[in-house]
Amino acid sequence: MITNDTGPMHAAAALETPVVALFGPTEPRRTGPYGQLENVLRIELPCLPCLRSRCAYEKPNECLNALSPETVFERARQLLKRGR
Repeated sequence: MITNDTGPMHAAAALETPVVALFGPTEPRRTGPYGQLENVLRIELPCLPCLRSRCAYEKPNECLNALSPETVFERARQLLKRGR
């Protein structure tokens, strides 16, 4: 499952479904998918974790916008290749 930091991410992790979790302003060590933190994708920026719903900097939501579709696809491909 490819998801952001939401309830379905936690449900999938609880059911041991492989998860690729996209994180922005929240802290994955606190709210990440249980047992699958290695599958969290996050761009490390000095402002993180800010826990804001709106970015306070010039590039709004850079923490999420900097995650490329190619990066997400590659992580999902690696996860599928490994299998459960």
